[in-house]
Formats: sequence, C-alpha cells, structure tokens
Amino acid sequence: MDKNAKHIVLTGLSGAGKSTVGSRLAERLEFDFCDLDLAISERAEMSIPEIFAQHGESLFRSMERELMLTLLASDKLTVIATGAGALVDVTNRSRALKAACVVWLQVSPEQAAQRLMEHDDRPLLAHTDVKGRLEEMLTSRRSAYAESHIVVDTDNKSWDDVVGYLASKCQGASV
Repeated sequence: MDKNAKHIVLTGLSGAGKSTVGSRLAERLEFDFCDLDLAISERAEMSIPEIFAQHGESLFRSMERELMLTLLASDKLTVIATGAGALVDVTNRSRALKAACVVWLQVSPEQAAQRLMEHDDRPLLAHTDVKGRLEEMLTSRRSAYAESHIVVDTDNKSWDDVVGYLASKCQGASV
C-alpha cells in the first residue's frame, strides 16, 4: 500500500456490510463515498440484474473495472464499497492494493445469507440456495480477499463497532 493512498476499498461477500459500513465510514472520516454497484446501475440507467440479463456479466465487469480505476486515480479521498467480485479482477485488485487501504469485511456464509434474505437484487445469488452459493463464492474468492491489508470479521458485530475499528486503522494509513 502506498503511504499516500487516498482511498479505502471495502471487499467481501454479498451481505458482509460493504455499503452500510462504507457510507458510515466515509461520513465519519469526511471522505466521499461510492457504492460501486449503485454507481454502475445509475450510469447504465438499469439495475444490476437488468445489466446481467440484457448484456451479460462481462459487460458489467468491464463497467466495474472502468469505474474502479477512475475512482482509484482520483485525488478525492473516497471510501469505495465494491461488489463482491470486483477484486477478483487482477487489475482492480492490484491497483486497489497500491492506491488504497483494502479491507476485507469477512462474514460467514450463514450470516451473509441471513442478512440477504430480504434482497432479491443479487443476480449471482438469484434462484439458488443462497448459503450454498455464498460458500462456493467464498471458496473461489478467498485468495483474492486474503490479499487485503486489513481483515475484519463482521459476524455478530454492530456496524458502529466495525466503523469505529476501521476509522482508527485506516485513517492513518490512507491520509
């Protein structure tokens, strides 16, 4: 990680709390906040499931990479909540590890599935055994997530506790 890194990048499974923690952390540190999936959806003027259905995952990943690299190159201090697969991309991961404090919000598939029960906007989790699919995703993505600078277990923790911990750990490393 570059000592002059300007960003904090949150990664982890769907349901780890990236968007919730990210927005609260950005507010606390007075950084900008970008929810990558939401920003992509707004730019495409369609939901993530619609992008996947109409254009496929490859177009979504291309849009994700373009936005991620733009944010990482910006001079604005930004907390970036990535989609669960964003840092599987080698270019995204390598650039984030150099330009940001990368944080893996670690969550068990069981806890993530509980948190996601009310959401049906995750195309890679639709029409499936959510817990089983999350276990598969964790297995395939664990090595990418494990390269993060900081790992925080979010199971059974309050969002305020996670934000407080990250504010103390990342502020000195990222400013």
